[in-house]
Amino acid sequence: MSHDTLKYDPVKGKVSAVFWHYSIPEIAGLLAMSSASLVDSVFLGNYVGAEALATVNLSVPALTLFWGLAMLIAVGGSVVSGKYLGENNNTKANAVFTTTMIIGFIVAFLMLIVGTVFLDQIVAGLGARDTVIAGFLDVYLGIIMLSTPFFVFEVVAFYFVRLAGSPILASGAFVVGSVANVILDYVFIVQLEWGLAGAAYATGISAAITCAILLPFFFKKNTRLKFSKPMTDVKALFWAYLNGISEFANEVSIGVTALIFNWVMITRLGMEGVAALTIINNIWMIGIFTTIGMCDALQPIISQNFGAHKEGRIVEFLRIAAMAVLSVGVIMIFAMILFPNQLIDIFLDMGELRTREIANSFMYFLWPAFLFVGLNLLLSVYFTSMHKPFQSTSIAFCRSFILPALALLLLPLWIGDVGMFLALPLSEALTFVVAVAFYLKSKPHDIIAAADKNL
Repeated sequence: MSHDTLKYDPVKGKVSAVFWHYSIPEIAGLLAMSSASLVDSVFLGNYVGAEALATVNLSVPALTLFWGLAMLIAVGGSVVSGKYLGENNNTKANAVFTTTMIIGFIVAFLMLIVGTVFLDQIVAGLGARDTVIAGFLDVYLGIIMLSTPFFVFEVVAFYFVRLAGSPILASGAFVVGSVANVILDYVFIVQLEWGLAGAAYATGISAAITCAILLPFFFKKNTRLKFSKPMTDVKALFWAYLNGISEFANEVSIGVTALIFNWVMITRLGMEGVAALTIINNIWMIGIFTTIGMCDALQPIISQNFGAHKEGRIVEFLRIAAMAVLSVGVIMIFAMILFPNQLIDIFLDMGELRTREIANSFMYFLWPAFLFVGLNLLLSVYFTSMHKPFQSTSIAFCRSFILPALALLLLPLWIGDVGMFLALPLSEALTFVVAVAFYLKSKPHDIIAAADKNL
């Protein structure tokens, strides 16, 4: 094993070097991965208008369902495969990888069929009351649904390429796809004036480019993960994908919460409220995906140290990650307090005064959420990596569905529109209490000791 390989080995390398080696490309990759809707929003808000901007946000509940299925498969399979790699059991690691890719193909095909056959029902269920917005949704989602297989395979391939020790390639593929999306958005929306259809085509093509870069990796001779005979142990597979259900719950619950948010916004503030929510959502996602990049980078690291019974290293990785995500939170807080108008300018033309006013109000109340969200995500990833699906799923559900939904439905009845703006900060703060309680009862030493007893 070369010096560089040892330096960044999750089980043997220096903790800080390993963490940043995985997290920096992970941040770049996830920001690029999430950039499709962000870039679409920038171009649509500035060149098409607030109605097109609102359309992107109305599509979120449908897209997060498909994204959640991809995450369930990718995270569930890669964490279990990573544990086997930590145990030096390459045969089982390859078997889990192969099975995950097969299941990914089946799910991608089913998503394509459901998304195209039931498009009208999906559009109707997203709550677009305006006929113009409904027409926009039909066009935008109709094209996006045709690209769902690419969305599934880019996510699954990303997690396994990273697990195989090539985080730079995994993230680089998404950076290339993101750059392609920006160029195509400019050509299709600005030059050709295709509007929402152009944004959808750009997103689908960029996902196909990412897949074309990642998938050949698994056919190289020296790759750590190879296609092999699939795993036939149904019980082991069940637990593998059960472990990924927290990521599925997180994504789907985000979609459900977005649906409730959209409904409350439309009811109380009209389409300008939904357009403002789209702007806030994009600003929120910049901070969230930077944080998720740091937290997700720990999945292959912690799962392999769990397999190798390195409890001390797991604690060290959690400590450095906690400091990193808190730093991101502080930066986002300062940006939202000091430069709210400049952030809004990125996504919206100066003439949309009502939408700007709502977005400004939202940002004024949102910033405290960044004190807690990073630590909540970190602890959720920790429990997923340590094969504790109940705790990770509970944290995911609390922060992205149960508490936000209750807050959105109840707070506006008590304190008016301010209740909508306070829903996320309050939910993250309460979730943090739950997450810390879980951790105090299930520290690395406790989980590893319990695993030893079950051997």
